[in-house]
This record gives sequence, C-alpha cells and structure tokens, in this order.
Amino acid sequence: MLLRPDISDDTIITCLRDSFGLCIAHVAFLPLGWVNNAMYRVTAYYRYERIVVDIAEYAEQIFGMHGSVEERQKGLGLANQFLPNNVVDMAHRSYYKLYPH
Repeated sequence: MLLRPDISDDTIITCLRDSFGLCIAHVAFLPLGWVNNAMYRVTAYYRYERIVVDIAEYAEQIFGMHGSVEERQKGLGLANQFLPNNVVDMAHRSYYKLYPH
C-alpha cells in the first residue's frame, strides 16, 4: 500500500488555488499509483464560476457586434440554464451539499 506523502492538505489547497484559481472543497489521499507517486482526489467548487463565464459568453453572443441573427437567437438559450435540474439548480444543490446550513 502506498503511504501518504509528508505534505499537508492545506499546502495542496493553497498550491491549487494560487496556481489555477480553484476553490477546493475537499482533498483526499488515494493509496494508488506507483512507487514515488501519490494520487489525490480533489473536489474543486467551480460551478458558480463556470456559470458566470457562460453568462459572459452568452452576452457576447447576444449583444456582440459580430454575431449573426442565428447566433443571437441561439444565445437566448441562456435562460434554460436557470430551469429546474439545469446548471444553476445543480450549482445550488452542490453548494448546499458542501456547505449545509
């Protein structure tokens, strides 16, 4: 069985945040891999950030100077993201699983 390296979860979280801008919810060492390798499962909370990026891209598609009529109409699909069981709803559910009230 592979042993956990002498590196704290906080160090891993800080490195991932500083290097990639990730908001880490959980780090778990996995006793897998080869000698001198370590594997971790890292749960990053990115759903809300991804939705904000999508909104910006849809806004450019709808209101941008270079979009065709078809592209603008397709961009109106943004509203579907707010329907039940779609990405905004999933983001809320994921958040409340990670940070229950």
